[in-house]
Amino acid sequence: MGPLLGLSPPAFLAAIISLLLLLPARYWYLDRAGELALKQQEASHIAAMSQQIPELRQRVAALQAATRGKPLFLAGDGDAIAGANLQSAIASLAGQSGANLQNSTLLPAQTVNGLRQIAISVNLTATWTALVDLLSAIDLARPRLIVSDLNIANSGQAPAAARDIPLQIDFTVTAFRSGPS
Repeated sequence: MGPLLGLSPPAFLAAIISLLLLLPARYWYLDRAGELALKQQEASHIAAMSQQIPELRQRVAALQAATRGKPLFLAGDGDAIAGANLQSAIASLAGQSGANLQNSTLLPAQTVNGLRQIAISVNLTATWTALVDLLSAIDLARPRLIVSDLNIANSGQAPAAARDIPLQIDFTVTAFRSGPS
């Protein structure tokens, strides 16, 4: 048998064994190098996020101070009165944000974990900016209000500017009250 690739059979065998041992080691090294790069990227991201912690703590403290002493639950001796209070609160928040409240309908109350769940269906027209302001106000409101089933559609009217597009918005707002039905 002649020389393979210009190597003697023992040298050829040594080259094959070297390749069989070195190729897995090379792939293992490249795999570990990729993992290390990913870990370094994660570490720098976590370090950047940790820089925001003091500011976030200040914001949380400010929000807690702003809501201290405010009620957790809707006021009202019955579901209908609590529902009317919820409708009034949403109408006020909508007006303050620049939204045009078209309709709010009281939904049937339910008992959830010993509390009465009061919900209203809301229909309004607003610009994107007014909607963001309204949702922010709802988020900060006390008693705590929960928005669900949010639907946003273009109202079909021509806007003066792109951000002034009137939107048709439907959603449900839920709050809780303590006490019997």
